Amino acid sequence: MTSRAIDRTGQRFGRLAVIEQASDRPGSKHAYWLCLCDCGRKCTVRSNGLTSGRTVSCGCQRADPAIRQAARMQLSPRRRKAISRKAAAVSVAARQAKSI
Repeated sequence: MTSRAIDRTGQRFGRLAVIEQASDRPGSKHAYWLCLCDCGRKCTVRSNGLTSGRTVSCGCQRADPAIRQAARMQLSPRRRKAISRKAAAVSVAARQAKSI
């Protein structure tokens, strides 16, 4: 381990548990860590990805339907309003079609 790297062994970041420092990559100034995900897969992650919160899983979190649903629900107010207007227009058009 390099002298400047903070030992992250045993720490958890999201679904990842740090196992050990991975071998240094040639030409890189960053520390890499071997991590074990809650799903059972191992992955190598750059240190600043862990500490910034950018990397929280091996990639399995993107495939989780509950996570995708929550991401869809985080729409801006402007986008929500546009979707509501479109739904209202479709509803009005459907009612007009029924009355004909």
